[in-house]
Amino acid sequence: MALDQTPEGLYLLPSAQKHADGTPRFTLSLPPSYNADPGLSLLAKLEAEHAGFEFTTRAFFDRHLQAGDIFF
Repeated sequence: MALDQTPEGLYLLPSAQKHADGTPRFTLSLPPSYNADPGLSLLAKLEAEHAGFEFTTRAFFDRHLQAGDIFF
């Protein structure tokens, strides 16, 4: 996968989940060596090629939290 990079060398990975207009809900900033880290590499793969990292947790929060809610 080819990712955009910042001038500082961080890779930018758009989230798998999108807003209604198709733009990513957020963008992950990954260090240049992210592929060498098994955890970051898995996170990037799930985000780029599947429904996103911890999709079920995100879906739960989306379903139960509203704008302005406080969650601990």
